[in-house]
Amino acid sequence: MKEILSLSRVPKILLLDMDDTLVDSEGLNQDLIERFFLGQGKRMSAEERDLIPGASVLEIFETLCPKNSQESLGRFIEFKVRSLAGARIRPATGLETLLALPILKVIVSGSAKLEIDAVLEAARIDTSQFAGIYPIEMYVKGKPDPAGYSMAMADFNIHPSDCLVLEDSRAGVDSARAAGCEAVFVNEFSRHPGITNAEYYAESIHEVALVLHGLLSRASGTEH
Repeated sequence: MKEILSLSRVPKILLLDMDDTLVDSEGLNQDLIERFFLGQGKRMSAEERDLIPGASVLEIFETLCPKNSQESLGRFIEFKVRSLAGARIRPATGLETLLALPILKVIVSGSAKLEIDAVLEAARIDTSQFAGIYPIEMYVKGKPDPAGYSMAMADFNIHPSDCLVLEDSRAGVDSARAAGCEAVFVNEFSRHPGITNAEYYAESIHEVALVLHGLLSRASGTEH
């Protein structure tokens, strides 16, 4: 795995995971899931809690309540949206700089659309800055399956070699690579230490933004 400084090309599109990549939200999500099940009279085991980081919300509920996963998931999403009303979620360091770059940016998330909207609102992130948002309802098969990233590339008619994926988990990186894309493992909020399956490593999105800004400046001949 190479440092992000070794990146030598400007991608046409940035495909972005959300939870613990763009925002510090995975811990909050796990807490809300545990609280939701406690409200249903179920205390989650350590093994069940370990299922949550990096898994799609569909996968989590299909595993934890297979007999009524869709009904339970619907109630959880309502609970999560209510819980996030007025909350503040920390955005990634340098995210504002990254979003200002003249490169297409698309979110591909294992969360449902209503969850994504609530999380981004809590992080004070304007959704109009993204060319597209792909929630789990759109592609169903969660990471490490490449379906989400493959769908986004097909919709924007962009080859995998022209994409760069930002991820925080092994499943996310595996998904990107299975789709044929290069991936950056972003460490800032990651709950998956020791990941080595990405092409690039960055301590934060700030590092990625600075490298891409430099590459764009050189490409336009405006570097000083």
